[in-house]
Amino acid sequence: MKWDAKQYLKFEAERTQPARDLAARVTLEEECRKALDIGCGPGNSTRMVKQRFPEADVLGIDQSPEMIRAAREENPTLSFQVFDVTRDFTALGTDYDLVFSNACLQWVPNHERVLPSMLRRLNVGAIHREHQPAAAHHHARDRVRAEMAAVDQRDTPLLQSRRRQFRRKRIL
Repeated sequence: MKWDAKQYLKFEAERTQPARDLAARVTLEEECRKALDIGCGPGNSTRMVKQRFPEADVLGIDQSPEMIRAAREENPTLSFQVFDVTRDFTALGTDYDLVFSNACLQWVPNHERVLPSMLRRLNVGAIHREHQPAAAHHHARDRVRAEMAAVDQRDTPLLQSRRRQFRRKRIL
């Protein structure tokens, strides 16, 4: 699917408000040094994360080259990368204190593989925040919740400690 950043930004205030609200709800036990914004689009949500955590290195990712191009033009001091989240997140590294996503993950297939890979990006004590529009995609939201519950039963002790923190603070 090809995205039109100009069309998307015609309603920038309306599209940015949920990201602003979500970023305002993020609380961390320690400072945020590194954050990942999944499905950043034209960079408006990445900008909200950076405003909330000005000292953090924030990376916005999106699968659309058009959106990333617009994000870079609108936010030249922020980092953006074309990245398909249905692939392995390993290339993005680890040690994120925040994984943020506004209205993206409901469109992503293969939650059973994508979500654990996403969680592995987090530091111990880190946090994951996401927003999915409830009315339009309640089936996707329910599936993400079910996958997160299943994720709690898998993988390494380190990831299990990450999940305990995630469960306490997640917003769906």
